[in-house]
Amino acid sequence: MDDQRTANAIHTIWWQVALGGFLALTAHSVVEAAYARYQLQQVTRQFEADLKAMPSSLLPDAPTPPREHLMPLRQNERCIQGRRFERVQNGWRQINAPC
Repeated sequence: MDDQRTANAIHTIWWQVALGGFLALTAHSVVEAAYARYQLQQVTRQFEADLKAMPSSLLPDAPTPPREHLMPLRQNERCIQGRRFERVQNGWRQINAPC
C-alpha cells in the first residue's frame, strides 16, 4: 500500500513540476513580448521625431516626368499605373514610355 502511495505521489509531483515549468515559460514569453513591443514603440517614436527634425532639403522629391515630352495615347494604347500598354492580339504589351 505504501508503494502505491509513493508511486502516486511521485506521479503527481512530476505533473506539478511540468505544469509549473510550462506556466513559468508562458509567463516569461508574455513578458518578453510586452518588452519587445515597448522597445519597438520607442524606436518608432524616435524615428518619427528624427524624421520630423530632418531638414526638408535632405528629403528626396518625387520625380515627375516632364509633361511636354509625353505623347498622347494612341487608339490601341492604355495607361495603367503610369505605364503605357499596347493592345496586341492575345492581350497587352508594355511599352517603355510613361503616360
